[in-house]
Amino acid sequence: MSINKPYYRIYRPLLNKTMKPNDFYFEDERYANDRSMLCRSYKILENDLKVLFEYVEPCDNNLHTTSFRLYELLLRSCTEFETNCKRILEANDYNLGSYPSMSDYCKVEDATKLSEYEAVLDYWRPSRRVLKPFENWSTSQSLNWYQAYNQVKHDRQVNFERACLDNVINAVAGVLIILYSQFDFLTLTPYQLHKVIFYTEEGMSTIAESLFEIKTPTWTDSEKYDFDWSDLKDSQKPFQQFNFH
Repeated sequence: MSINKPYYRIYRPLLNKTMKPNDFYFEDERYANDRSMLCRSYKILENDLKVLFEYVEPCDNNLHTTSFRLYELLLRSCTEFETNCKRILEANDYNLGSYPSMSDYCKVEDATKLSEYEAVLDYWRPSRRVLKPFENWSTSQSLNWYQAYNQVKHDRQVNFERACLDNVINAVAGVLIILYSQFDFLTLTPYQLHKVIFYTEEGMSTIAESLFEIKTPTWTDSEKYDFDWSDLKDSQKPFQQFNFH
């Protein structure tokens, strides 16, 4: 049985329907009123990573490279990841308590299938690098790059080497993916709704200036949304809350 009303801040494709601009339920202010702010914040992270690649070549040999610029980018990316987790959970009436942690954040997986998303750096050497920042969430609550963030944040002197390029690219990709799980391709267009989106033969999407190509999960018919947004949007409550246990 498909879902006849979208969840707050949880994107899923429509059943048996090619989505058109008037079907963009995920641009509605009631769905999320901070899309532009969150996506602009991500674009700054991505732009800073681009600048970093002018000094650190994006290649396997440099995965363990560490620097204060990488440390800074890791901290900023992980706090942005936390912000998005909180926004999703709070919008769906989940009680985060005073001290939210990974045991709370990982619940987002149940609604979004973050573990199935892929982000690809196509120009990486010696071959394109496929990132799956949330893959561990399919079997556990831990994320290696997030653990690195916590370790280096609490004891930089001992754990500074964990602020390395490998963890940073996964953290930045993780922010992009959690945004994509809310706003789909509109994540890539924070300043305007319409832009040329490219789709590859492998089913990935990107825009010309993006560092990453994104591959989204496979949804069964029973997991997809099934509604006519042109009718639903005028109702008093066009969205529903996902039950995060």
